[in-house]
Order: sequence, then C-alpha cells, then structure tokens
Amino acid sequence: MALSVPPRFTLVFIGPVLEKIERWGAWAKAQGIQAEFEKAAGTLTYRLEYEADEWGRRERELLVHPMDVRRGTVLMLDVRYAVHHAGKQVFVTGLEWRADYPGGRPPG
Repeated sequence: MALSVPPRFTLVFIGPVLEKIERWGAWAKAQGIQAEFEKAAGTLTYRLEYEADEWGRRERELLVHPMDVRRGTVLMLDVRYAVHHAGKQVFVTGLEWRADYPGGRPPG
C-alpha cells in the first residue's frame, strides 16, 4: 500500500474563485470539455498544494510579509496566487480562463 504525502501548502481561496470553478465546470460539461477542465483543475490543485513555491512565474515579493506573488498556467486556466512561506499557505487570488484556449471560453 502506497503512503500518501500530505500537501506542503494549505490553499486559501480569496473572493469568488471557488464560484468561478463551479460555474466553469458546469459550462465545460455542457461544451463537452469536462474531462479537460477536470484535468486542468486537478493539475492546478496539485501544483499549488505541492509545488507552489517552485511552479509558475514569480511576479514580485511582498516586503511586508514573507510572500511571493506568482502566476501559473495549466491548459485553459491562468491562476494568480501568493505563497506565504512561513505559514505554508497559498492564497489563490485570481483565476482566469485563457482567451486563446481552442475549446472556447465560458460567458462572463
């Protein structure tokens, strides 16, 4: 039996990020791209829980707090997040659907 490794970081969603994921999941299902969306969301979750401080592109460091602001992309999703090193937390501050994704783009 394989032992699972607990995530390195705890995810904290700021604002309407979770609502977007739910809306976009329903839209992706209606468009026939649910499997791709679920793959992107799963990969994104893994990267943020285990590799947040190494993955993505560092945009800036917050000097007041020990945090790095970063941005990353998985398939159709762009995510903005801040890594709090001391607290081992990742604050997901923004999620956008890439305009150039060939499967289309959800309304709104």
